[in-house]
Amino acid sequence: MHWRCRIVSLDLAGNCLLCNLTSPTCLQWATQKTIPLQSITSVKPVTSIAASAATSTKRLEILYNKYDLIYISPLEEDAFLAEVQSRCPGATVQSR
Repeated sequence: MHWRCRIVSLDLAGNCLLCNLTSPTCLQWATQKTIPLQSITSVKPVTSIAASAATSTKRLEILYNKYDLIYISPLEEDAFLAEVQSRCPGATVQSR
């Protein structure tokens, strides 16, 4: 499945969450972060103004590996959470 976010494109492809990050000011700058689904330990909603790839203050915090995290803001948050919950049975997934 594919979710379009304001600046971040998210794909749940196979065993990975692919995060395509682009800069709103320089569209030539881009990077991709690949997060293995088995490394995701929790997904929870947060409200934060901290700088991150997420452009909304209503974000999801994804904790993976032991200490790594990323903030995202999918446009279809409920559908994204349901898909992560079905693909990551060992992860704690909270909704708003």
